[in-house]
Amino acid sequence: MSALLHVSDLKSHYRTQRGAIRAVDGVSFDLARGEVLGIVGESGSGKSTLALSLVGLLDPPGEIIGGEVRLEGKPILGRKEADLAAILGSRIGMLFQSPEGSFNPIATVGNQLLEALQAHGAGGREAAARAEAALALVGMPRIKEVMKSYPFELSGGMCQRAALAMVLSLNPTLLIADEPTASLDVLAQAELAQLFARLRDSVKFSMILISHDLGLVGALADRVIVMYAGKIVEEGPVERALESPQHPYTRGLLASLPKLNRLPADLPVIPGHAPSSVGRALGCAFSPRCNEAVSSCREGEAPGLRRIGPEHRVACIMREENRAEQSERKEGGNGTGSGG
Repeated sequence: MSALLHVSDLKSHYRTQRGAIRAVDGVSFDLARGEVLGIVGESGSGKSTLALSLVGLLDPPGEIIGGEVRLEGKPILGRKEADLAAILGSRIGMLFQSPEGSFNPIATVGNQLLEALQAHGAGGREAAARAEAALALVGMPRIKEVMKSYPFELSGGMCQRAALAMVLSLNPTLLIADEPTASLDVLAQAELAQLFARLRDSVKFSMILISHDLGLVGALADRVIVMYAGKIVEEGPVERALESPQHPYTRGLLASLPKLNRLPADLPVIPGHAPSSVGRALGCAFSPRCNEAVSSCREGEAPGLRRIGPEHRVACIMREENRAEQSERKEGGNGTGSGG
């Protein structure tokens, strides 16, 4: 079956006086129908730029300079603004970090839900019914009251639910959620995570969940992509990539997660800082921060993604060398056995 979303060698840069920042640097992946894909990484790894690039919404000084994005086989990038607007909402729904940014502060939530539905062809009565049904779907209390409320009158969690309801009311094929819980308090984060889990099982759409919260991604996603310095450094099923990570960066992210029996001061941290991505350094971009790096990690071309297991890929020279050694040992063992 063909992928719902196909991304090939996508590149997005930010033009600065110091040069081009390669925020997304040759990213390729496929998203299957009904799949939840998590994209994780530190701030500055390129996650949010990737989200905007997928739908052609990257504003200056950002620029998509290459690559291809196809939804159901049809190209997204390079379309006219009107064509792109038709795709957004009806085919692709976007949920952003700041829920207030999804709404006009001087119009009621209900009016904005109705306007979005009517802009995509729904009549008055149909729009009203679909708006209320969407609010019920996301577990919104006091629906009639919320419809008459202004966005600033809602809590952060309720506002994010209303934003999600607006997206779902248009029945998108793909939902892209960019750090949807980051601006919420802990309780609202937990409630939204439970809502996403319920929607994952009840509503038939594919989802890209972009987050720094590995726990959220681990609970919701089928597959995960780990980004560093604009590139994918590890990709695979959640149970492989997060429970048995092979890239040192992924292991560092997981080790830094808070634990109940550990004080914040005792949490291990990844030393140093992410690179600026200006210019093109030799070797692996993570090597200056990696305690496993050897001289070959800092020389030549950056390592590309290599398959190390079923649907599991890693961009790490050390993993490649380990596999080569294991292959040599296996061949040597087989040779000795056949000679006996």
